[in-house]
Amino acid sequence: MIRTTALLFTALILAGCGEKVSAVSQNEPFHIAKVEAMGPPPKDSSDAQLRDLRDQTIMLGSRVPATNNPYLLRLRIVNFHQKNPALSILIGDSNNLTVSGEVWSLDGKTLKGTFKSTAMTDYVVNGLIGAAIAAGTSVNDVEHKLDAEAANGILEQVYGTKVWNSWGGHR
Repeated sequence: MIRTTALLFTALILAGCGEKVSAVSQNEPFHIAKVEAMGPPPKDSSDAQLRDLRDQTIMLGSRVPATNNPYLLRLRIVNFHQKNPALSILIGDSNNLTVSGEVWSLDGKTLKGTFKSTAMTDYVVNGLIGAAIAAGTSVNDVEHKLDAEAANGILEQVYGTKVWNSWGGHR
């Protein structure tokens, strides 16, 4: 009985670990009215990826209804890595993207919150199959897939897991 209770308690704690609270410490409803993706992008990334990240975030963010409290979201790509076929065989590798973000008042004068979000794809498939997939995937496809995953993670950071999921976010 004690062992079962301990396992249940541990499972509940671990289940709550993935929940994110809003990067904006405010009690009144808000929405992201404008998104800017700022450069320069990292060495392996591109201005096209900045635009795609912005567009994906705007598209997903449109799920949240407008309020009388609009904010500006500024994003910067901190790191981009495309899965390496050789590393996939040897030790495992993944496509990943790290984005830092700032939430501002719409006029850009008052900082409301900051965060970092990391998106990963193709981390499960490694070995020879993973290497073949990595070798056959274009950088544009990788960027677009990561941007979509990152946009979801960014909005989860901005609104918090519970609120974002209520608007149709996924994880």
